[in-house]
Amino acid sequence: MKEKMLNLDLINIEATMKLTKNEKFQRYLLWLKTNGAIFKGIQFPSVFGKAEIIGIAALEDLPPCHVFLSIFLLQ
Repeated sequence: MKEKMLNLDLINIEATMKLTKNEKFQRYLLWLKTNGAIFKGIQFPSVFGKAEIIGIAALEDLPPCHVFLSIFLLQ
């Protein structure tokens, strides 16, 4: 099993937890799951630093050309 790569020194844990509870984010996450999104090996969302930059953090070493997020719209 690969070791988790999440660098807690870079992640603003408090802001990340607050964002994951945000209603807009919850609706977006539900939309992703409903529409067949696949996201493995990442922490989404992640908030970085005091500037609170929103992004995605890798939880494991992702190889080159690896798809870490895909959305297949189900119709």
